[in-house]
Amino acid sequence: MSDANASDLNRAPSPHPGDRLHAVAEAVTHDPQFVDLQARADVRAADVEDLVAEVAARLRSVCAHLDDDHFAALVLDIARTKVRFASRDLSMGLPVFGRNPSGRS
Repeated sequence: MSDANASDLNRAPSPHPGDRLHAVAEAVTHDPQFVDLQARADVRAADVEDLVAEVAARLRSVCAHLDDDHFAALVLDIARTKVRFASRDLSMGLPVFGRNPSGRS
């Protein structure tokens, strides 16, 4: 796990994986690139929670060998990458998180 991810998720292990994923969503919403994206587009924290849940659901079966901390770090990396891509897409006038740049669905 990278130092950045370890510090973002640095808290006592939770017996509930959903708690770790909530921490991932919280870390992404405080990421400077997400804050910038949020300022430029109609993107909400709920969109990040949906993104984290979608990534986690898709990876869960193929990453069953990872413990909760490592799985959460992987989901965080992927969510941050998707935010970077969304920021690039917005600058190109493409839809972001299922919305057109004008904010319409």
